[in-house]
Amino acid sequence: MLVNTAAETELARQVGTELLGAERVTRQGRPLTGSEDFAFMLEHCPGSYFMIGNGTFGGAGEGTSDSAAAHACMVHNPGYDFNDNNVAVGSAYWSLLVEPYYQRLDNLIVEQSRTSGRVTNDGEGTNRGLDVVLSRRFADGWFGNVVYAFNEARLDDNDGLGEYDADFNREHFFSIGGSWEIDERWKVGARWKWATARPSDDFVINQDVLGPGRPLRYSKELTQRNALRGDDYHSLNIRVDYRRPIGPVDLVLFVDIINVYGGPEGGGAGEFDPRRGVIIEDDGEAFPIIGLIFERAW
Repeated sequence: MLVNTAAETELARQVGTELLGAERVTRQGRPLTGSEDFAFMLEHCPGSYFMIGNGTFGGAGEGTSDSAAAHACMVHNPGYDFNDNNVAVGSAYWSLLVEPYYQRLDNLIVEQSRTSGRVTNDGEGTNRGLDVVLSRRFADGWFGNVVYAFNEARLDDNDGLGEYDADFNREHFFSIGGSWEIDERWKVGARWKWATARPSDDFVINQDVLGPGRPLRYSKELTQRNALRGDDYHSLNIRVDYRRPIGPVDLVLFVDIINVYGGPEGGGAGEFDPRRGVIIEDDGEAFPIIGLIFERAW
């Protein structure tokens, strides 16, 4: 049995009301006897399954009785005919969805000593943030979206040293992308991304660690967990797809160029060189990927 959770359903209702007006939103539809796999997902996480009406008239609302009947049919019906006017409604609806989240983290694994390898479950922390995705499908095969994400993930190993930023934490992330389906075979797309750098450990560099008469070597001594951040990350990715049907299979050849202009990777501190006692920063560079995909609809 599919049962929506209250908070997520109310959010969907509010967005629908803002877009279409209260008179075009059904707050409580009639129960349906059909089965739906989404019910199993709702057993593990909160969510809301809802429908966008297909209308009762064909075209712009002035159709014949045959077109009216076609648009009145539910999906999985041999008489079903998708109402093209729903494209704008559906894409506009999803463009307004926003997802805030908060997690309380307990019993996290803590490495007590780098030499002994002993670990405990004394760690705890919080992870909170906000994801916003604005998407829109335009005419003539054009599609675009804008993404923004805020994240604050703080951990505490309960070792007396206080809280620190989680390894994966990027406080701000922004991207803007689009694609163009030129025809049935060709599709091009591009996406520009920017994000704050991931955190890295603070450190001091010790000189002549091997002692007098030995080769000159340096060591990197960590002093504080994830207290530094490097340069912000930004990159441009471009992709071209060519699709060709071969019998029941679609053959897709693609070229994906990652980080076209060689922007910084924003991963924090680079690699330490013990011979020179310096940090070698990672230089961003373009990375092309060429691939082949076989697709088949079952």
